[in-house]
Amino acid sequence: MYEPYRWWEDRNRKPKIVNKSGMAAIFDTNLKTIDDWIRKGMPVLSKGTNGVSYSIDLTAALEWYFAHHAGCSIAEYRRWREEDDRKLYEEFAPIEKLRAENTKLRKELAALKRRKAARERLP
Repeated sequence: MYEPYRWWEDRNRKPKIVNKSGMAAIFDTNLKTIDDWIRKGMPVLSKGTNGVSYSIDLTAALEWYFAHHAGCSIAEYRRWREEDDRKLYEEFAPIEKLRAENTKLRKELAALKRRKAARERLP
């Protein structure tokens, strides 16, 4: 059964923290663009001051970026992602079941071959 991973609900999640320069490097853009995104609502963990850089949760920022560029809210984006992930799971779940069955059958075959070889060695 498919159970989506909701990173925003995971209390044990260790966020990847970047500063504005790190974000600019990841997106191959400049600091002005990152400042614009922050003004438009990109989430930040803490704002920087003189000598202290911004702290940005990369996952939250990426999610905001994709939702923003899709023209939807983060909640809508999350729903769309879960629907897409569920469809992929349903598409590939039968393949995973077949792989598991294949592995089980290979182990059974190997056991049968070992028993046959053992019987053939008996006088």
